[in-house]
Amino acid sequence: MGINTLKNRINQPADHTSEADCFFKISLDMLCVVGLDGYFKRINSMWFNTLSFSEEELLGNPLIEFVHPEDRESTLAAIQTLAGNTDTLSFENRYRCADGSYKRLLWNATSIPQEELIYAVAKDISNNETAAPSEPAILRDESEATHPKQPPKLTRTITLLRQKIRKSKRAQKQLRQREERLRSYLELSAIGIAITSPEKGWLEVNDSLCKIFGYSRSELMQKSWESLTHPEDLPANLTQFNRALAGEIDSYSIDQRFIRSDGQTIHANISVRCVRQSDGSIDYFVTLVQDTTERVRTLEAQRQSEARLNLALKAARMGVWDWDIASGQVTFSDSMEALFGLPPNSFAGTYYAFLNLIHPEDRSRMMLALACAVEAGHEYNIENRIMWPNGTVRWVAGNGKVLRDNAGNPVRMIGTVADITARKQATESLTQANEELEMKVEARTAAFRHAIGQLHGEIAERKHVAEQLRKSQEMLQQVMDNIPQLIAWKDCNSVYLGCNRSMARVAGLSSPEDIIGKTDSDLPWKLEEADFLREGELRVMLTDTPEYHIIESHLQADGNQVWLDKNRIPLHDGAGNVVGILVTSEDITERASAEDALRQSEAQLRQQATQLEATLRQLQKTQTQLIQTEKMSSLGQLVAGVAHEINNPINFIYGNIEYASQYIQQLLELVHLYDECYPSPMPAIQAKAEDIDLDFVTEDLPKVLNSMRIGADRIREIVLSLRNFSRLDEAEKKRVDIHAGIDSTLLILQYRLKSKPSSVGIEIVKEYGNLPLVDCYAGQLNQVFMNLLSNAIDAIENQPSPRITIRTSINSEPLTPDFDSKQPAQNTTSAIIRIADNGPGMTEEVQTRLFDPFFTTKPVGKGTGLGLTIAYQIIVEKHGGRLICNSAPAQGTEFLIEIPLQQTLEHE
Repeated sequence: MGINTLKNRINQPADHTSEADCFFKISLDMLCVVGLDGYFKRINSMWFNTLSFSEEELLGNPLIEFVHPEDRESTLAAIQTLAGNTDTLSFENRYRCADGSYKRLLWNATSIPQEELIYAVAKDISNNETAAPSEPAILRDESEATHPKQPPKLTRTITLLRQKIRKSKRAQKQLRQREERLRSYLELSAIGIAITSPEKGWLEVNDSLCKIFGYSRSELMQKSWESLTHPEDLPANLTQFNRALAGEIDSYSIDQRFIRSDGQTIHANISVRCVRQSDGSIDYFVTLVQDTTERVRTLEAQRQSEARLNLALKAARMGVWDWDIASGQVTFSDSMEALFGLPPNSFAGTYYAFLNLIHPEDRSRMMLALACAVEAGHEYNIENRIMWPNGTVRWVAGNGKVLRDNAGNPVRMIGTVADITARKQATESLTQANEELEMKVEARTAAFRHAIGQLHGEIAERKHVAEQLRKSQEMLQQVMDNIPQLIAWKDCNSVYLGCNRSMARVAGLSSPEDIIGKTDSDLPWKLEEADFLREGELRVMLTDTPEYHIIESHLQADGNQVWLDKNRIPLHDGAGNVVGILVTSEDITERASAEDALRQSEAQLRQQATQLEATLRQLQKTQTQLIQTEKMSSLGQLVAGVAHEINNPINFIYGNIEYASQYIQQLLELVHLYDECYPSPMPAIQAKAEDIDLDFVTEDLPKVLNSMRIGADRIREIVLSLRNFSRLDEAEKKRVDIHAGIDSTLLILQYRLKSKPSSVGIEIVKEYGNLPLVDCYAGQLNQVFMNLLSNAIDAIENQPSPRITIRTSINSEPLTPDFDSKQPAQNTTSAIIRIADNGPGMTEEVQTRLFDPFFTTKPVGKGTGLGLTIAYQIIVEKHGGRLICNSAPAQGTEFLIEIPLQQTLEHE
């Protein structure tokens, strides 16, 4: 409720039956209070009884309106005299009645100048007039008046009225002071405060509440509480509000969400108290609103961090334990219980319960290692076996650290345990496999000795491969024998968010914190290795499918080549959206080396089998390359890196078609010459010619070669378009033709633009302007065109008349980057590319989240939500430009790309 309303409530008269009011009611004289403005402020009922005018008629008109015209001048003189002093004056005048007649009144009046009021008593003396009717009104001082002095009763009434007015003014002054204090409390409070009425809504709000909701005071007063409350939290708020209205509670406090003016969701705690009237109904509500958004976000971030740690431990098959040395209490993590084969929360939690899980043959060695670490300060690092409750034996590697007090006494010990069963089993399997392989090689060597002479050409190549393998094995031998498992986690852009110490050491960093914010390109990997790692991680995040035990070769920061057993696991937020990836790696160099040796030996044996098998494998390999080339061509933007590899065999085929045509033509001419010279061939030759339909083969073979030439030409065109689209040979920034990049992208997407049985074809309208060459990263810019055009096709492919319009133009105004870009303003001419469709359009709410990572409006499994995010980064961050979306429901969508024609040094 507002301050003025509270003031009126506080300022209610203390006594409605005061003595002055009683005199006004019972007096037989005409009592009144007149303002210096000439209007009645208060009259009693005798005025109506005497003049027959209603109270409204008398109060609504100036006093002088009812005075006889001949008496108005003397009456105004009397009022002016009273305004300047407090003396009591008596005067007479004629006063009009409701029927138009006049009555002669005798006035006794006094004034209070500081209150600007005149208190008067009028008496009807029409029946005992002392002057002629035409005689003007007489103004006399009290000392000269012929009438007797005022009666004591009237004097007391006037005195009481004056006291009442002074008391009212003091109350009003106190109320104003109280109002100023209350308003100061409202405005100085850091907590949002609102006073509301069940009928009138907002009555008063302070600045803190306006800042919380992001509105000005006038804007907030136009909003309803329901429109500010998050739809999911509104029912709970209404439940408490209705309970207060029903009289069940007088106050309540709840946590809920609100919608700010910018559309952002905030968290707040509200405390509501209702002030009731005497009849129990609610007069007004006082609501306190405290913004708790940061606290809620901090708690959510802490929860996600704990979840990532638990997930990392689980993925790495590691556990954490904590031993209170004094009490003997041992605490296991959830992953620790799973590592020991225990059901959740079933570990007894004692030192002896922990020892009972150790294999009996390793228990003494475990106890000795613990005692040396606690008593002698030795490093605790041990590999031992454990026994699962079902009798399964597993191998684990444990590490621990003793924590001591200021006096050096051991207090507690914490440590980790990792499952190394697979490594132990792999070592044993490799040893056995090597022995079996040696026996198999010796047994089969004698059977293939006769083929050695035919394989001299291949021996040189095998020696070269063997030499490379030997060098690789020598490099791998230099890698440390025991490298703990590597753990790292990244965001959706493959930017490192953290890692363990082993990973930091491998990356050449002094601490795990140094890796935060870096990518694989910033680490001492080769460029092709960094690209390969990013490609694999994007594949896992886009498909939301984990990959376990992926064996990869990797060059470490110290220059050593190692083999890693990798797990890639997508990370999710509370809503199930992919927000990053967890990568774990285990050094399996020794196992990989043995497996490579085994595979190489078997490959050598297979190559020595027969020349026919080698020829068949070569044909199969060629066929596989051709099939893979066709697949890569149909995938569009995913085959950019393969374009160069396709180009070589295509050029080979294309270059030999002409020679093959000449050779076959020569052979056909020879057949015709033979047919002319020997018209009667032998029966066997004649039967074979009829069997293969020699005439048809002679006629059709040139057509087949011509079809092959046409097909090869088409493949060369596609490869050229793919190379132009990918710009693989133009990874650095250079000046390129934007229109050529758009045309290449449209060529790759041509299969989606054509009409199909289920949909009509998509019309492409090109309105190209006169663009010069643009300084840009061509491959990345083509990726932007691909993402925008693919989204447009998805939006309109089921429309009745789908159409995409592409416009280009020049903008000579200075380019101002988007508000969230760190790039400075570009004082140069820029190129503008507009890609518009006639699809269903987007709402304003969708547009506000359009460039957020993983936000998509497409069905599950069709869109990843990364296309526009990547496009935005390429345009804004890499080129210092702008990417703007203009759309409205049922109005289609237009994306505007603006980049400078010449990049500044900041972008180079």
